Amino acid sequence: MLIRLEHIFEAHEDPNGLSKPATVQLSTLFAAFDITAVEEVVLGANLNKEKLQRLKWDVESANEVRVDGNSVHNKDVLPKEADGWSVTLSAFQIRTFIVDLKAKA
Repeated sequence: MLIRLEHIFEAHEDPNGLSKPATVQLSTLFAAFDITAVEEVVLGANLNKEKLQRLKWDVESANEVRVDGNSVHNKDVLPKEADGWSVTLSAFQIRTFIVDLKAKA
């Protein structure tokens, strides 16, 4: 199953604290299923986050463009925690996951 999670507030937008990072427990969201794996993908869901190579712009020299193999997000597969699968979203962040589900017996 493809799932996209979005934090709709900007940093410091809400004085009541809704701009703070939010954690979603996927095991609670999909309580009727057993989650076997969770993999983070890019927003288009066509590439594993681990295989993403971002362009790095060198603006101080001759405007050179190079591919940087070190992604800023180095965890593409979520480890299962003791309390279930959890995802934390920072302000204005969008994250996309492929979740493998199995019907509970």
